[in-house]
Amino acid sequence: MHLRLVLLPGTTVSEPIIRGEVAVDGLDVDVITEVDGRQIRTFADLDAAADLGDVHSIGSSTVIQYTAMGQREPRRFVPVFHARGPKSRNLLVRDDGSVRTPEDLRGRRVGVSNYTNTASIWLRGMLQDEYGVKPSDIIWVEGERDFLNAPTRSIQREQVGAEAGVDRNRLVGMLQRGEIDGLCWTGGGGYYSFYPGGPIDRFCKHQGGIRSLIEDPQVILDYFSRTVMDHITETLAIRDSTLEREPEAPALVLELFRRAADAVRSQMSSEEHALQAKEEELLGRDPFDYRLGKAEINSITTLSRYNHEQEITPRIPSLEELVPASLL
Repeated sequence: MHLRLVLLPGTTVSEPIIRGEVAVDGLDVDVITEVDGRQIRTFADLDAAADLGDVHSIGSSTVIQYTAMGQREPRRFVPVFHARGPKSRNLLVRDDGSVRTPEDLRGRRVGVSNYTNTASIWLRGMLQDEYGVKPSDIIWVEGERDFLNAPTRSIQREQVGAEAGVDRNRLVGMLQRGEIDGLCWTGGGGYYSFYPGGPIDRFCKHQGGIRSLIEDPQVILDYFSRTVMDHITETLAIRDSTLEREPEAPALVLELFRRAADAVRSQMSSEEHALQAKEEELLGRDPFDYRLGKAEINSITTLSRYNHEQEITPRIPSLEELVPASLL
């Protein structure tokens, strides 16, 4: 079987595959890491490169949007989730601002890279389900051009960046100056989704004057245990036409990435092994366990609902439309 893989350079588990260090019998791959003569760096780049590959890294919401909107060939999830963990800590506010609780965000301006970005969709869904703050209660200030044409008729949106891939520090500066009241930060995950000391806190400390609005680990742990959801933001997806041609492709691709994960583990430092062990104990699963369990299926179906509720997609695709039958 020959497949073209579109991968994002720098994603930990993709690197052994990009470097050609792992292989699976019966699977021959061409790895694509460039689009239009430049290296793939952003989700906009992944969207632009999606039709170049049979299987590709992509934003989790983009899989749902392709399938529900009918503007591109439908894709299905292959459960190699590169970024996962509650996004509660990703909502940033000013230290000296008047926003002290999520409910304080009603009528305020919140910055996002773009409205259809997966991390911002998770945060809006959480704000509505947990705190009763609807997407239409907030003015969404977008730092880059949205590559998806979503109607969002009742949503208040402002754009401050004309080009895709604008520097997110522009929005950080707006938050620090009080021009916006909150900001959806797109990084982080794993153990540090719950506890301080990770990339989000280091970013806030480096920038100065900003912090996570939801900081209490117990609040985040309670949310995770009640909802049984990972806020999956980046995944692998397979084209429907590829799945029809090669029904065994999902299993072979999963095996390739499991071998890549083993290669990553073998090169991890003792500190990285300790952090992974903490995450596994906290979440009750191996972060490199590429499977569809209760949390993963719940995350996919909830994210699909959120896309529809937030006026991005016209319908909610079924789970059978979003996942290969061989993986259910």
